[in-house]
Amino acid sequence: MNGTALGPKALTRNVDRQGASTATAAAWLALEDQFTIVERDLPEEIAVGITVGKRPAAVVIASPADYEDLGWGFVLTEGIARLSDIESCNVTQDKSGVRVALKLAAPAGTVRERLLPGRSSCGLCGIKDLDQAIRAIPQVANGGSVTPEALHAAIVSLDQHQPLNARTHAVHAAAHMSRNGCITVVREDVGRHNALDKLVGALARSDIDPTEGAVLLTSRASYEMVEKAAMVGVRILAAISAPSALALRKAKAANMTLVGVALRDSFVVFCGSERLGWRQS
Repeated sequence: MNGTALGPKALTRNVDRQGASTATAAAWLALEDQFTIVERDLPEEIAVGITVGKRPAAVVIASPADYEDLGWGFVLTEGIARLSDIESCNVTQDKSGVRVALKLAAPAGTVRERLLPGRSSCGLCGIKDLDQAIRAIPQVANGGSVTPEALHAAIVSLDQHQPLNARTHAVHAAAHMSRNGCITVVREDVGRHNALDKLVGALARSDIDPTEGAVLLTSRASYEMVEKAAMVGVRILAAISAPSALALRKAKAANMTLVGVALRDSFVVFCGSERLGWRQS
């Protein structure tokens, strides 16, 4: 399998010109024992308010791009709406930030009320009720296997599809791969939850089935990332770090294949290894 395989959607991705700003700084060079002046690109952040109908759903801090993807993905991964419920998504900007307003054909499902805005690193900031924090997780469908060679090829090629991170070294990515190991869609964001929501929204708007192939994360596979993936039926979720114990329990409960420590030369399958062609005797 060619580790540089590219999908058609990956080839058409453009980075928002406002996604990064240049800063001048002093870098200390250990080998030369001296400082030198350098210019670095830093990722931008912006407040994004998401409303569903007339009801505020969340305020998140996100990278300034892919707002419609973020809105669509958020209502899908939070279980607020099904894909068929989404009628429209309107994006406006003012001095406070960006407002993403979704209109649904059916009444919205339960919205977990938030007392504080969500930070870029947090998926649950401001949740009002403790009972809302840990939700029941849906089971994903059986099947959906891929070869370990295809998954490895996608992991190896993922760096090539992160232009904003190549400039800043400071953002996360969430990507979808087809069953043959081609990267199809990638979204980047300062927040790992935002990156996954943007990916889910982009897949929905492109009519790409998230249950086929796998979803790759350059971030930690925390339990809420597993929850979000399960809400849209993702059957294989792979991340560059090890999952938390709660994330593993959630993945098992969801019938999901959870892969962690995904490196250029190896990965670890924590549960659901049968989808990758291996059964423990």
